[in-house]
Amino acid sequence: MISLAFECGDRSAILTIKDDGRYFSPDQAEAPDLGENWEERKIGGLGIHFVKELMDHVSYSRDEKNTNTLILEKILEPTEE
Repeated sequence: MISLAFECGDRSAILTIKDDGRYFSPDQAEAPDLGENWEERKIGGLGIHFVKELMDHVSYSRDEKNTNTLILEKILEPTEE
């Protein structure tokens, strides 16, 4: 099961992703060594790194029904008229 919900307001855009997959908190991911040569770098962690860098708020939880919820929020810059 996977569920996506997107909410966009005047000040922020929020993407909520829910699934019943295996537990994996983004906080458990090892930070990638960005200075290492691409051919020698360990696989893993780069996607989570980009998400954390690009989003203003990232939260993860898992409930008693084993549902994972990942919430990504981006603060929107006001547009000049």
